[in-house]
Amino acid sequence: MEWLNLLLKQSTASGNFKGVEVGDANIKLSRLLCLKINCTKSSIYGVNVDSSEIERIAGENGCVAAAFPFNYLGIPIGLNMSQIANWNEWVARFKKRLANWEIMLISSGGRLTLIKSVLRSVGIYFLSLFMCPEKVINNVEKLRSSFFWGSNGADRKIH
Repeated sequence: MEWLNLLLKQSTASGNFKGVEVGDANIKLSRLLCLKINCTKSSIYGVNVDSSEIERIAGENGCVAAAFPFNYLGIPIGLNMSQIANWNEWVARFKKRLANWEIMLISSGGRLTLIKSVLRSVGIYFLSLFMCPEKVINNVEKLRSSFFWGSNGADRKIH
């Protein structure tokens, strides 16, 4: 589609393709792209809309009626991320990644590299989107420190 769009744009710019004039505003259309939505993979959400209305619309379109909160690309949509409880899943992912390693078999340099890797893979995406509460950061720091100094953090309770 991108290649076709580029070719049509170049053809229009060079005058080989003129497009169609629309309305009195002298607007020229050179291309229309009709994208079909795959309803079996789509969900309909409503904001300030009765759930029965969402169900009706979803049924008419063959989609699934859904509600907030939900995850999109691993990011929670519709949660208040200033609340500490809404970070539990993120902290659990961090904790799970560290808990899978036999730390006594890894040198301190290896543990440091692993911590940095886990922090990057689990943290950067979330932290680039949301302001993390200080208490959550402190809990993750305790997990990191505990892992580095010889405990995998699996038995550590997060407050």
